[in-house]
Amino acid sequence: MMWIYLTGFLFLTDGGYYVIIINKNFSNDHKRFTLAHELGHLIMHTSNEFLISEYRDKEDEANRFASEFLMPSDAISNSLRGLKLQYLVELKRYWLTSMASIVRRAKDLKCITNEKYKYFSIELSRRGYRKSEPVSVYIDMPNMYNEAYKLHKNELEYSNEEMATAFSLPIDVLTRFCCPTKTNLKLRLSI
Repeated sequence: MMWIYLTGFLFLTDGGYYVIIINKNFSNDHKRFTLAHELGHLIMHTSNEFLISEYRDKEDEANRFASEFLMPSDAISNSLRGLKLQYLVELKRYWLTSMASIVRRAKDLKCITNEKYKYFSIELSRRGYRKSEPVSVYIDMPNMYNEAYKLHKNELEYSNEEMATAFSLPIDVLTRFCCPTKTNLKLRLSI
């Protein structure tokens, strides 16, 4: 079973594990939205327990899931009322999503009119922001994953094999992400 999309894709391995693949060259805001989009597909569209109607727009559902996941309506709506072009950079820094996705969220939540949405879309294109937005955002690092690994390994004395079995992870994935070696260790410097 495989779903292929323009920005990323989700597939099921022979071992029964779902894998999401995205382009490493995407901007971080694009990566975040793509990951949330694929997570939406994973949650809503991969179950064999119930039939998914062919009339449902799975791409739209995954996009709506990603938007709500990254920009919850209860939390963002007030920021989108009276939206102006000059607010988009600060909103992007706060929500860590693209300015285009923020504008789309404003439209979907009825915080701006269709005409205002069209205006924003034209302005973003005219300024070249569809290809490259003026602000970069960071992408989250999975700190809790490594902490959980260390707890199970050091304090509870699980072996890697026991953890791989308990958490339904392939052993190579567990060791690649939790047991750094010279070949997969990346040094991060902060100045």
